Amino acid sequence: MNAYFVYLDDPESVKTWSETIYQHLASRNMPLTLDQQQFWPIDALETFRLWVNQGWRLDADSPFDLAERIPPPDLPQSVRRVRKDIRALTFEELNLYRARLDDVMQVGDPDSGSPWQRYAYIHTNWCLHYQEAFALWHRAYLLYLEQLIDCAIPYCGSCRDKGKIHSLRF
Repeated sequence: MNAYFVYLDDPESVKTWSETIYQHLASRNMPLTLDQQQFWPIDALETFRLWVNQGWRLDADSPFDLAERIPPPDLPQSVRRVRKDIRALTFEELNLYRARLDDVMQVGDPDSGSPWQRYAYIHTNWCLHYQEAFALWHRAYLLYLEQLIDCAIPYCGSCRDKGKIHSLRF
């Protein structure tokens, strides 16, 4: 395969272009697929960067040639979200949460490739219920949803009120 003078089947060509390849992938201007939101995972970029910085080793017997050819990336800082009781949300916060969910759910769009459909696919096909690890994977699953909607998921703290039934506004 060759494109833009890069011959992926030629190690010397890849070596010559590796820094440029890395910069293009790290810029997040080069999606993996036609989906404009699907980029190379940061872990894969880091593996590629380490491979270059270790001297483009082709196998376990290749010698190391350690040099910082590609410096460590300036990774985006993780966003810290604070979950609130849904009853403590202001009207604006609740509407923002609803709008973010609507954006991801794309209600009325039958396209099975919507972000919500992909999210649901993970849950229905990969998440094990009634297992010891339920709490661990479920929290990671909700964290993924928070990243998807860029908003903290509110919780319902009704147990705090000793079982009182409230007329909730959501």
